[in-house]
Amino acid sequence: MIHLSRGVYLSHLMDSKVKIVYKGNNLCDLYINDEYKGLAPFDYTKKALNSLENKEAQQDAKPVMKNYAFKELKTEIDMSV
Repeated sequence: MIHLSRGVYLSHLMDSKVKIVYKGNNLCDLYINDEYKGLAPFDYTKKALNSLENKEAQQDAKPVMKNYAFKELKTEIDMSV
């Protein structure tokens, strides 16, 4: 999460741009892809975004493919000789 000036926080999650703007009294405006979604509690929203960023980073760090042990292919002709 990136903290910009005047209480603006930017995040990039699941191919979406999330922006929260702190309004005071623990309230913030929530924008997803520059579309206003409503008011939210600031501390809860910030913790949830940080948690989602951490989970996404951990998933990206894991290898997608397992190592494959090479095995030579044998055809029926090779087995008969």
